Parts: sequence; structure tokens; C-alpha cells
Amino acid sequence: MKIILTILCGLMVLFAGGCTVLAGAAGPVALIPAGVVVLNVLVLGAMHGFADPRKWVFLTLAILDGLAVILLAIAWLSFGMTDSQLNGLAVLLISALAVKGAMTYAVARRM
Repeated sequence: MKIILTILCGLMVLFAGGCTVLAGAAGPVALIPAGVVVLNVLVLGAMHGFADPRKWVFLTLAILDGLAVILLAIAWLSFGMTDSQLNGLAVLLISALAVKGAMTYAVARRM
């Protein structure tokens, strides 16, 4: 579980970091992906012993992952279901974020 969560958090750091760089000129909008990057880096550091693990970091990240799953599902159901090329990507993203959120919550419960 630790390896899969590490891979998913690392991918999220790369994706959200790219979003932060692209949205950097947009001002306060860049704070959202930057916050996601910070939370994922804190989780990665706590899982591998580089930082003192705090339960609120894991719970906050699990809640944000759950919100992302809900928002992606709503967006996919509202305008993406008719596009056959988007269906596979949407299912992959929604399921990966759901697994990541569940594993983050499971790690937080063990603390």
C-alpha cells in the first residue's frame, strides 16, 4: 500500500506542480494546486520518515481527493459521457483519485 500511495502522491506532485507553473500568472488561482503539492509532499515525507507525521495532513488530503472525485464525476456525467475518447481517461482519473483518497485515509487511521 505504501508503494502505491507513494506512486500516486508522486504523480499528483508532478501534475499539480505543472498546474501551479501554468497558473502562476493567474494570481490566487495558483494557490490551489500549490497547496495540493505541499500536502502531497508532506505525506510523502511522513511515509518515508523525513518529516514528523501529522494526522491532519493525511485527513485533509483524503478529503481533497474525495472532493476531486466528486467534482470529476459530476463533470464527466454532465458533458463527458457522450465523448467516447474521454470515457477511458475519466474512469482512470476518478478511480485513481478514489484509490489514493482511500489509502490516504487508511494510513491516517493507523496513526
